[in-house]
Amino acid sequence: MKEQITTNQFYDLAVDVTKNRLYITSKGFWNKGEIIEAFRKCQAEALKHVKANFTVVADMREFKILPQDLVSMQEETQKDLAKAGMYRVACIVPASAVANFQLRDVAKGTEMPEQRFAVMSEGEDWLDTELSKL
Repeated sequence: MKEQITTNQFYDLAVDVTKNRLYITSKGFWNKGEIIEAFRKCQAEALKHVKANFTVVADMREFKILPQDLVSMQEETQKDLAKAGMYRVACIVPASAVANFQLRDVAKGTEMPEQRFAVMSEGEDWLDTELSKL
């Protein structure tokens, strides 16, 4: 069962302790570093609820492109996940092709162990299958 950690106009964070899964929903245009800094603090709080080899569903369908000067900050949020023991990420791709390309490039740069999906249920199923390999 999902437990909501935080929700606002830019993101929602929830965890499912039973599945050892973090749910990240990113929304809108993150045009200020303060948004990413606040997100990282909330993400750190959410990470207290999962243990090593946790999985992530990153719902990016409503996410808009990041200004170039904030991309490095976004990379740090992904590195935080890796340091915390993330196993795999199912990325539900943004509607915007430009945002999709940008997020893909950020993930490659941080070696994010992700698979991309258009449908949430397909991403969840993939994560469940990947976990059975542990």
